[in-house]
Amino acid sequence: MKGSTLLSAVALTTMLVITAGAQKSVPSTGLHEVDVRTAVIPENALSVQKIYPQNIFFPAGSAADPYIYLCANWGYPIPTGTGAGDVSLTYFNPGDFATNEYADDIILAGGSTFLPLAHPNSTACLSEVTVGIYLGAASVGDVTLRIRIYGWDGSIATTSQYPDPLNVTGDANLIWDSGATPLNYGPLQPGIYLLTVPVPNVPVSKALYISTILGGMPTTGGLIIAHGPGNVYLMPSRGDFRRKSPSARFTFVTATQGSFLINLRGKYNFVGQVDMSALSVRAQPKNPVLQWFDEDNDGVEEALRRNLVDVEVVNDSGVQPFTSRFTTYLDENGRFTLPVSGAIASIKVRRWDNGLAVAFSRPAGGWSADVCDPTTESASMTFGDVNGDGIIDDADLLSVLFGFGSGE
Repeated sequence: MKGSTLLSAVALTTMLVITAGAQKSVPSTGLHEVDVRTAVIPENALSVQKIYPQNIFFPAGSAADPYIYLCANWGYPIPTGTGAGDVSLTYFNPGDFATNEYADDIILAGGSTFLPLAHPNSTACLSEVTVGIYLGAASVGDVTLRIRIYGWDGSIATTSQYPDPLNVTGDANLIWDSGATPLNYGPLQPGIYLLTVPVPNVPVSKALYISTILGGMPTTGGLIIAHGPGNVYLMPSRGDFRRKSPSARFTFVTATQGSFLINLRGKYNFVGQVDMSALSVRAQPKNPVLQWFDEDNDGVEEALRRNLVDVEVVNDSGVQPFTSRFTTYLDENGRFTLPVSGAIASIKVRRWDNGLAVAFSRPAGGWSADVCDPTTESASMTFGDVNGDGIIDDADLLSVLFGFGSGE
């Protein structure tokens, strides 16, 4: 298919097993929950394709931005029993995708720890939205998608810059719209698809509502439900989604728990590139969207641990410098992005699986203040350089000796 990237070469040729999820109790009058459904896909029939709208042109040599939000847990292999190795996933289809907007809320890193935020509120720069869908049968004509992005600054006041979409009607806080004419992905056969929407480097707020209007879906198919790990600090979204009501206000008219499989690429004001070409192929980070699957058929499930890194940031703004630590993830190209304040003197990232580290220092002119034109640095990761200082010496040997016998 033109404009598609095949992530797993095995075609979906075997009958898919569909089971209904348990119906939960109705929480209140006028509010009902939609029954989610589970698909079990035979191991030898798993097919995942990332596809773009038809007739989209990409410049030669263009590289995708790192992730600013990632839903990696959306399907898992069944570990034991007669279906061991088969893949189970959950999807959502209320039957009115093409005529209604269904929005999921996402909280990004940066800006401030707590909402509301001061104005202006440009926390990150968005360049790509990917939505995961499942088709248990062939599409009903062309699959179409319209994406709308609504901002929120944490305020419930209708006069704020980006008021909560739950409290305003219409498009008062619309940041970006893919267009009145839905994007067309063509007819699709049964399988799992990552519908990708290019976004022209749009500054976005810390809290987002990303809505979908999805056409061409069969009855046995819908939006894949996922969870975590979340934004670049691994903080998840609130785990629910909502429909735009006839009054043009986002409400919980239809509710269910979970998050849509939505991945966002973009950048904060710092982008790091970790060059791991010196490492073996099996130590390279893989596409984190496929963490549970053996994407490259080498007998090893990809596992997100190849992509996870511990981050240490040194703050030297006070009398006594201090270090903060958290965990984030690299993409399949070894890239990551972070919101970095001027007080941060250095950033060190350390692999979870082998303990190797690299460090990035604050430039002489300071970090960029423009999320769409970030500071970009590259560092090479080398076996033996355990402390990430760029050389292999006695300090690395001591680190290995003191850690001898310990596990990951």
